Amino acid sequence: MSLILLGLSAQLGTHAVGEKCKIVNLGVILDFTPDEIYQFMEFLQRLPYTSRYNFIIYEWRLLDNKTFADFLRSRGELIPFFSYPQLLPVDERMAYLDHYLHEFKRMVGVYPNGSFMFQPDTFSVQYMRGKYGLKYVAGYCFDQLLIDHMSMLGGWQAPYYSNESNVLLPSQIGRGVVVFPHVTWDWIGRYKDHHYNLHPQNAYLALGRDKQKALIYMERLASETLASLEPFGYIAVTFEFKHLGMNYGLLDMAQKYFHWLISESGGTLMTFSETADWFMKAYPSNPEYLITFTSPSTSQTITWLFNKHVRIAIVDGRVVSLIDYTKQQPDPFLRAAASLDPLKPPTRKNVIDTSLKSDIDLLSGKQPPFLHFYNPYLPLFLLFYIVILTSLHLFQLGYHE
Repeated sequence: MSLILLGLSAQLGTHAVGEKCKIVNLGVILDFTPDEIYQFMEFLQRLPYTSRYNFIIYEWRLLDNKTFADFLRSRGELIPFFSYPQLLPVDERMAYLDHYLHEFKRMVGVYPNGSFMFQPDTFSVQYMRGKYGLKYVAGYCFDQLLIDHMSMLGGWQAPYYSNESNVLLPSQIGRGVVVFPHVTWDWIGRYKDHHYNLHPQNAYLALGRDKQKALIYMERLASETLASLEPFGYIAVTFEFKHLGMNYGLLDMAQKYFHWLISESGGTLMTFSETADWFMKAYPSNPEYLITFTSPSTSQTITWLFNKHVRIAIVDGRVVSLIDYTKQQPDPFLRAAASLDPLKPPTRKNVIDTSLKSDIDLLSGKQPPFLHFYNPYLPLFLLFYIVILTSLHLFQLGYHE
């Protein structure tokens, strides 16, 4: 019960009088060849001007073109991409990171403030923090299961300070490396189809390859999340320019989408670095998040609570997900390398799995629909907790208006 009371007092302190901050992180993975630079520059130059893009460097040869590298620096932040570092032994992991970070400095002139990994690796994050002053890691895929040989159930898709022993865990004390998602997923629809998110190609597939329906869906998902997430609104959008843009014939749709995000979403565009700096100034430790969200894909409503102790989800008065962050193990690849065969499909054994342990998991499909609790009274407490917090939040919104 003390944990609940602590969380309740924290929630009471999160709502300040005044307009809520709403942050938009907008990025592109630069996965095209040097011969295709002009197509990317044309795409960007047709959009309303901003210098707050996140440019994820996947194709390193692009930085050999000094004119293009200077253009990127003038329009946003450059961020190195690291792929599956968990597959390397620790000594090779360090050499891999050192090589590309030194290359980054040679080409850009400074070491980066952050890095991008679809599946953040705790060892790599802490190594880069200690040696290169890493502030953040971006790329986490919310509750991903058996996709692209990666599973990472249990994290969070808004900024949080990570634990030194496991990047998916929130820090229990003070600050840490800030974790950002790859994109923002539909808070409940993603469990029906993981394509329900703010990625242009993913939404296009989820909505029957209908560009107009995909645009409407993404705008609704973005608007609902920015409005409903407390204590501040936050969304992330990142897509692969060539692989999941050009190759799908989606650049026209992506351009309309980016135009809306920049000019009409109502959010403040920030780079990952700017967001990390803002977050560190605003919060000396992990804040408590609360969102009650109605999905534009399924029309279902879900309530999520996240703090440094727990992550809870409730649907129709039922606890459908519960993760106790205080009872988790270190990252399994903190000292050992992962093993998989990329030529075979992902399975429970052929995958890099950094998932956290759940007490209740009726969403992901990983666990059968039975419940296990450390405390038999916990579901009642949690339900009471969520109802009280939601009521307080609604009351305070009305009071502030």
